[in-house]
Amino acid sequence: MQRTTQRLVRLFIIIISLGLTSAPALAQVAPDPTGRGPYVVATAEYKLPARRDVLVAPFTVTELWARIWRPADAAGTRPIIVMLHGNHSTCGRIDPAVPGRIDDDSTYTDTGRCPEGYIVVPNHEGYAYLAERLASWGYFVVSINANRGVNAAWGDDEDFGLNLRRGRLILRHLVQLDRWNTSNSSEKILGFNLRGKLDFSQIGLFGHSRGGEGIRAALNQYRDLGSIWPSQFRNKPRFRALFELAPVDGQTNRVLDAEGVAWNVLLPTCDGDVSDLQGQRVFDRMITARTEKAPAPKSMFTVEGTNHNFYNTEWQQSDSQDCYSTDPDQPVVFDPNAAGSEPQRVTALYPVTAFFRAHLGGSPAAVFGNLFNPAYRMPGKLARVTRFRRTYTDNVARAGSIVLDDFNRPLGSGETGRGNESGALKYFAQSAIPEHEPTAQFGVVGWDTTVLKGAMPFYQANATAPGTGLSIDGYDTLEFRIGLACKNFAENGGFGCEADPALNPSGTTDFSIAIASPDGFFSQPVRLSRYARPLAPVGLGYGPIIIGTKRVAGSILPGDSNPVDFPQGNGHPVLETVRIPLADFGLPRGSRVRGARLTFNRAAIGTIYLGNVRFTRAFAANDDGGGPIPGPFLAPETSASPPQQQRTAPVARMAAPKLLSGGQVTRILRERRAVVTASQAISSAKMAAPPVWPSPREVITVAINVPQPLVIGGALLTLRIGDERFRLGQAVSVPTQGMKAARFILTPAAFAALQQGAPMVLENGNQRFDLGTLDKTMLR
Repeated sequence: MQRTTQRLVRLFIIIISLGLTSAPALAQVAPDPTGRGPYVVATAEYKLPARRDVLVAPFTVTELWARIWRPADAAGTRPIIVMLHGNHSTCGRIDPAVPGRIDDDSTYTDTGRCPEGYIVVPNHEGYAYLAERLASWGYFVVSINANRGVNAAWGDDEDFGLNLRRGRLILRHLVQLDRWNTSNSSEKILGFNLRGKLDFSQIGLFGHSRGGEGIRAALNQYRDLGSIWPSQFRNKPRFRALFELAPVDGQTNRVLDAEGVAWNVLLPTCDGDVSDLQGQRVFDRMITARTEKAPAPKSMFTVEGTNHNFYNTEWQQSDSQDCYSTDPDQPVVFDPNAAGSEPQRVTALYPVTAFFRAHLGGSPAAVFGNLFNPAYRMPGKLARVTRFRRTYTDNVARAGSIVLDDFNRPLGSGETGRGNESGALKYFAQSAIPEHEPTAQFGVVGWDTTVLKGAMPFYQANATAPGTGLSIDGYDTLEFRIGLACKNFAENGGFGCEADPALNPSGTTDFSIAIASPDGFFSQPVRLSRYARPLAPVGLGYGPIIIGTKRVAGSILPGDSNPVDFPQGNGHPVLETVRIPLADFGLPRGSRVRGARLTFNRAAIGTIYLGNVRFTRAFAANDDGGGPIPGPFLAPETSASPPQQQRTAPVARMAAPKLLSGGQVTRILRERRAVVTASQAISSAKMAAPPVWPSPREVITVAINVPQPLVIGGALLTLRIGDERFRLGQAVSVPTQGMKAARFILTPAAFAALQQGAPMVLENGNQRFDLGTLDKTMLR
């Protein structure tokens, strides 16, 4: 053993002394998945009578309404994709002076009718551009309408956003499809016989906004111990892939993840509805859970300059009026005064078709999954639309990775090494960061080598104690997440962040990476810039930055030849994934290693976030005959000098929410109401008996008027009184004025605990209304 170790040490020394480097290869391009498939597409709609369905919401009237896109000439059983839209108004009107339909009423939710001059909003039709293309490749696509009893309806104490209810609605549709698939009863309703057409072992789910958490709710409620759902099916469903678009998270009393399935989330940086990019939290949780038995890839696909609404063609008013860019080369992808955006839809068409073609069906084409892998270049047509940031891991199963550091161990554990020459490593901590999962921890590393010439501060992530090592045979990638730090990087968590050019003066960063041996020797190093170019927080706020009297960023003035632009304000700290093939480190087969070292010797000054450092193995071989290969997104350089200052492409920005005056509390009323919870609905379903209404209980109802219509969207309507937040509320339509009122339910105990004169604010996504101060004497 000692002799083997000595030979490996000599090999490490030889590699370093010879300066061997792997020959850079041009990055492969992920294939374009968007071509039209070979099948003729037919479509049909079903809308069954509305009723109180004990499986969905036993105390509320809902309905089974959906549109189907199918490959009309396909033989055999077909994989199923179920789509679910998010929270949106259910009635809309046309104003000739305004492009697109204005959806500002939700009477249909409770009554099944819209007021005179309004039409029912076909929320489910808005993904036809995705469904039709998928159906042409042989998928049976069902897009659900959740207007009745779900959209804009009252939540409850266990399901504020009604996303558990949305999950049950998905499962109820699947039960109906299963019944049609095993009988001849569908022809009268659909116009064709569905018997034997569907493959329930291949099910994919797509959810937008609250529909995103809704599809996770469907997956988890089906799998729950003692769940009633498996008994409802003749063909037992098997869920394979979940795609979320601008989803919400945390709107129920449960933590909902997507374990055991392929999963991706698309995050639009100009989202004015779910403006804190809640989908990041789901990735943060799943990459550290390590409870999956079989490998399944997880990814985030962040799209710069797109909004929330225009991914659904039926949502025809922009949720993001203040998002803009000062650079014609990095435009906002949508016009806020238009009724939609074809370029924005392209940024969904690519990842949605790639995802399901890669992960769903009897013979999926795994090569399309390369679109999500940052080791591959984007297809040219997609890359020309805007800029993307990709976060990815192809294996979170315990057997699929060796975790070096998830930054959740005590700093004194001895498993993480830090080098601090004369103070050059100026900061190291592990903490939560803004807009990410509050329980997730990340490394925060800052350095300044100008304090000592030749200083080489480092951070080392170790899997073993000193003098011991492990084999990485069978593993193919060193993987970690990285992003430039926020200005207030020492503050944990919170909403948004501000970029600071003083932390990373070049607008990006660079450093060396090497594999550490058990005996303290290192492999040949590689440069970060060969594989990735980390960028500043993206999204909210962008423009010139002045330090003292010197203009250092955001310049578009004549004579500014090499400006550096930085986002400002409430930006999104999105951490991208760096994936480095282990072959690039030149290690001989059979090497035993201790960990990975990051040496901050290329950018003189920097402050970064790090996350999830690990060795991983691929979940499956790519069917194009080649695995992931190195980036190099920037040409490799042999010089060890810090990189020259480069221009960072400007990013679209969006103004922070403004607090609007004119709102007021109109009534505070003590009353008795029957408040139904999600667990009561589930209990009623399990008993398979007529539901028994819960006994009325005493509540406090707060009625509110606001000067502008409330936009019904994914974000939870929230009443903030002092430091307390109340989320059991509903927007209310005012005749001829739209949704300019709201009601909230508080418990008497919660109301009694509030301080007289506490400030009151109504929050609704990107809308904020000042309601003055609490006057408890209004209680009647």
